[in-house]
Amino acid sequence: LEFRRVLFRSALVVFDTGSSDLVLDKAAYNPKWSLSSKNLHKRFDFSYGSQHVAGDLYTDKVAIGGVKASNVPIGHGNGDFNSGNGGTFGLSFSNSENSAFDVQQLPFTWAAKKQHLIQSSTYQFTLRPRGKATLSVGKIDPFELGGLVTWSDKNTDKTFWRTTVELNGNKMENAILDTGTNVISGPKDRIKDIIDQIDGMDVQELGDGAYQGTYDCRHPPKLEFKVLGQTFKLPEEALNFGYAGDKCFSSIIGSPGMNDWLLGSPFFQVGSIIFNFDVRRMGIAKSS
Repeated sequence: LEFRRVLFRSALVVFDTGSSDLVLDKAAYNPKWSLSSKNLHKRFDFSYGSQHVAGDLYTDKVAIGGVKASNVPIGHGNGDFNSGNGGTFGLSFSNSENSAFDVQQLPFTWAAKKQHLIQSSTYQFTLRPRGKATLSVGKIDPFELGGLVTWSDKNTDKTFWRTTVELNGNKMENAILDTGTNVISGPKDRIKDIIDQIDGMDVQELGDGAYQGTYDCRHPPKLEFKVLGQTFKLPEEALNFGYAGDKCFSSIIGSPGMNDWLLGSPFFQVGSIIFNFDVRRMGIAKSS
């Protein structure tokens, strides 16, 4: 499940809490069509996992969810780097470790705040396996909340959004929250241990040495996340990563060489998740 919204009229972007830059491919954005675009005469070069993108840097006006900001840096990619999605809108922290852009211009979040377009540098993701998914920009929408919001301590990592969760009682320490990833993953052997403990789920070893959980589609296992003192059920739609006959493959995968825990888009379907850049805190509540 990818969370996206129309940008520049016809361009779609993946809102990615695991990266920090706004990058659009050539099919999605042409700076020559815009009267407000400005060529910075700089290049960028970056990889999203196995996807490589490079190109030229521009600034332009950007609008998301009714919030508009000027002079926002945009990477104009040199091809269709994101499987036809148009681009990636990074929502992690923009710094020298995490950004491919070496520019003075502020990314969208801080540009909107400095230009007094939003009071709070907040994003609220409410992804639903059934029904409407939403992204609120610059505010918290109380109508998306089905309970109280609990908040994390200040995010000490200035590169990624992180928190510690428990999956069926198994702790995932300091996990990265990454809407740009469509799995829940972590160290290979630890994932195997977790899958082994889940009733109704078996471990399958893939060709690349990764471990993936499988289960009977007719009897999906019960998975629960404990996050910031609250318990959330993982919807079966978020767990299901494909099937063959009555056998379903889970979105929980342990990859060789993986050291960090990664909570991708399946995790975001447990409730309404809030990111506040001003104080670098994350909040979570059940969705309405």
